Amino acid sequence: MEYLQQRVITLEEEAANYQAMKSPIMNEKISGAQLILPEIKARICNQTILVKIRCGNRKGRIVEILGEVENLNLAILNFNVATFATSVLDFTIIAKMEHESCPSENDIVTAIDDLLCKSGISV
Repeated sequence: MEYLQQRVITLEEEAANYQAMKSPIMNEKISGAQLILPEIKARICNQTILVKIRCGNRKGRIVEILGEVENLNLAILNFNVATFATSVLDFTIIAKMEHESCPSENDIVTAIDDLLCKSGISV
């Protein structure tokens, strides 16, 4: 019985920590009622990183984004790409930190945003 009580306490503490980490860092540019792309969100939990990106579709975009994620010393575990309204790509990337000193959520969002802005976004 003591073991179960201790386990409940531990799980409640972990849940509280997870809720604190749950709020995403986002880069959304809003002009009036329209959302201007790119839209980038990043979350970090332990050594795992979830990155969601919605950006304009153009040739080479997937390679550029995956290359930038790897340049941030992140090992890509899984990624999905879907087209949305034929001109928009919707990415979901799950990556793992390769080193102890990896970028923060804000650094990840900024790096990907800089890449997309530099390479020209068109929706």
